[in-house]
Amino acid sequence: MDGGRGSCEISKPKSKDPPKSFTFDGAYFTDSTTEQIYNDIGYPLVDGVLEGYNGTIFAYGQTGCGKSFSMQGITDPATQRGIIPRAFEHIFENIQVAENVKYLVRASYLEIYNEEIRDLLGKDHKHRLDLKEHPDKGVYIKGLSSFSVLPFFFPSTLLKTGMSFFHKFAEFFSTSGTKTIILTHCSICKLEPIPQIFAKFCDFFLTPGSSL
Repeated sequence: MDGGRGSCEISKPKSKDPPKSFTFDGAYFTDSTTEQIYNDIGYPLVDGVLEGYNGTIFAYGQTGCGKSFSMQGITDPATQRGIIPRAFEHIFENIQVAENVKYLVRASYLEIYNEEIRDLLGKDHKHRLDLKEHPDKGVYIKGLSSFSVLPFFFPSTLLKTGMSFFHKFAEFFSTSGTKTIILTHCSICKLEPIPQIFAKFCDFFLTPGSSL
């Protein structure tokens, strides 16, 4: 693994074949921290959202490779907090220093299993939601709950609540969490000085594990 070059090399033990080399935009070894990954990947994306662009981070890979850890992380040590809590912290840090501007930040949490969408923060977690299309706001999920997020009500509370219902749902229906897509959706609206100057979205997808 060469993090500086963004490349990794794979060799088969006891094989005479030469190692295979793969090059990516970035490559991180097991000693890399989520802080380092966020600074390289998440930070510029969130900056772009605050400037008026939509942004998405999509975690994909084999089961057990660390997708959930990278996206959600752990609270202790602080260096291993995941991309999602770091992104919300980044958003609020920028909002607090913005002069003469007010923002509204809202968050939703949902899962997709067997092409069925369920709200992990809604009152009825078994109710299937429908995907709709609106001429102005585009594709949206009808009936999906959305909560205002404040700095002192950190999004980790919403994430913990959503994941608790996700595990209960998986147990009730005997489904496997490794086959479920989890989406954390964050909308940022600028309210002042000009209302609704932009309403941009930052989405974090946690996909099911791939099988080889």
